[in-house]
Amino acid sequence: TSFCFALGLNCNLPVGRMDTSTGSQMYLLIIGGNIALSLNLGGVGVLVFSMLFGMLAGGFVGFLFINMRILPMVLGLGISLVYECISFSMYNQQGLNLFGKPGVSILSNWGFIIVVTLLVMLVMTYLFQYSGFGYNRRAIQGKQKLAHDAGINIYKNAFLRYVAAGALVAIAGVFDTAYKSSL
Repeated sequence: TSFCFALGLNCNLPVGRMDTSTGSQMYLLIIGGNIALSLNLGGVGVLVFSMLFGMLAGGFVGFLFINMRILPMVLGLGISLVYECISFSMYNQQGLNLFGKPGVSILSNWGFIIVVTLLVMLVMTYLFQYSGFGYNRRAIQGKQKLAHDAGINIYKNAFLRYVAAGALVAIAGVFDTAYKSSL
């Protein structure tokens, strides 16, 4: 749980964007998780739907950051309030309860957790170290103005960072929920 959350924070923090909305993005997994449970998709469905909602939530924050040019910390605090209100106003303030639900026991299986952790490590290592996105990420970390002058689309990169952060904190939230049985 902490590993994925830390990776989510690491998406934006190295370039000076402290995204304080990541914790509340994690709470939006309540929507994705409950949809997956209502469709009887089991634990893997809960994980996938939660990641999709996390990506949408992160993408929305990225969109707002790019278009409104609000300081990331201020934007994150405001979005946190909105996301937490949305997540707790749905489903009669019951959140996401995995206790006794059919098919979600895989989320507590240590083998599954290790496989997901290894997949996250492989994907993020590739994205951050070996892809064009990672190259641009490192260039932007050095100096955003120089990266922009060199032709790197810093806004597209920022948007993709917010999307990746949303997916990662959703993974963290799903496993945290599986450990505690509810969120």
